[in-house]
Amino acid sequence: MRYWIVLFLFCLGIGPAVQAQNKGVVKGRVFDLASNEAIPFANVVVYGTTLGGATDEEGRFRLENVPPGLVRLEVSSIGYQTLVTVGFLLGTA
Repeated sequence: MRYWIVLFLFCLGIGPAVQAQNKGVVKGRVFDLASNEAIPFANVVVYGTTLGGATDEEGRFRLENVPPGLVRLEVSSIGYQTLVTVGFLLGTA
């Protein structure tokens, strides 16, 4: 029984470090297509998850720890229609 407890604690200790290496970063800019003006404080979320954030004053965003694979983003802001992007392939660096 003691063997399993030690093994379990060891896995907990290295688990987050190993998992963090298998994540990617998505960054970009949200802007009005007609005027090319930045859309500050828009919500950007990985579609179907709770992983996301908000754009800054210049419409830029950076999402870290995004699982690799086919990713779609959902972008929403007051006064604009919600947009779901086409899927793109995200790898790890």
